[in-house]
Amino acid sequence: MASDGQKLLDLIAEHAGDEKVAAFLELRGGGFLVLPGKPADDHWFSVLVGGGDIARKIVEAMGYTNHKGDVGGFRFVLPIAERSSAEKNRREIRRRLKLGQSFNRIAREVGVHKRTVERQYSALKKLANQNAANHTRETSSC
Repeated sequence: MASDGQKLLDLIAEHAGDEKVAAFLELRGGGFLVLPGKPADDHWFSVLVGGGDIARKIVEAMGYTNHKGDVGGFRFVLPIAERSSAEKNRREIRRRLKLGQSFNRIAREVGVHKRTVERQYSALKKLANQNAANHTRETSSC
């Protein structure tokens, strides 16, 4: 299961792009992070990811709620900025999977084993299923 920090990075990549993840990690990686439940448009996180609407979508997708069921702020540790080739490969694989490239092509062009690509596909699919389940729970409680 991915850590909360990794989940946040995956959501930033999904909603704002990998370049925002890199900027985010350079700014905040390796430390504690506290995000409000509803970041204002001028909050540093909103500015970094490209706007308040995107920031609020990301925070909401994290799935944290308070005792009233409202999205609440949260605190956790972020991984350090990506420096390893394995992390860069993982991001490139995920980017290409989202473009619909074949496992064989991705493996060949990124220089990894096909099984590595399959594992990343499974991880993306699991994340999408979790996001869909969270969305279903939210809409059914309305």
